[in-house]
Amino acid sequence: MTQFRYLSSDTFQFRKQALSFLRFLAEQGCTTILTSEMNLSQPDDDLQFMSDGVLDIEMGKGASVRSIAITKFRGSDFHAGTHTLKLCATGVDVFPRLLPIEQIADFVYETISSGIPDLDELLQGGIERGTVTIITGPSGVGKMQSFQLSHAPSSC
Repeated sequence: MTQFRYLSSDTFQFRKQALSFLRFLAEQGCTTILTSEMNLSQPDDDLQFMSDGVLDIEMGKGASVRSIAITKFRGSDFHAGTHTLKLCATGVDVFPRLLPIEQIADFVYETISSGIPDLDELLQGGIERGTVTIITGPSGVGKMQSFQLSHAPSSC
């Protein structure tokens, strides 16, 4: 659509031609995907108004970092916000952003043994299921060694 905009003499003519073109495609029963390169001097708000769905794809700081945001999708519910996008040999991988409210899982409240009796005693029975626990301390005190020497981690 950006090329059509360059061929039009003014904004009114572009909108008229774009709308006419889209009507023609709709009459033919076509499903149409349009692309547009938006910039400050030529925003594509008019195209977004005419479209049933709008996806914004942005390039990040690195060549491999891209994001996608669905800003409009008539007649459908969608996961709003910005999501990470990765182009690969097999196509496109989209990694939806996680929303805490959607990640609620049922679990039984209990304490889980760390496998280290002294640590479990300090924690009054172990680590509480459903919580985030950080083990911290200066280098060399044996944080990782203590857990590696205990039993293999169980699924929580």
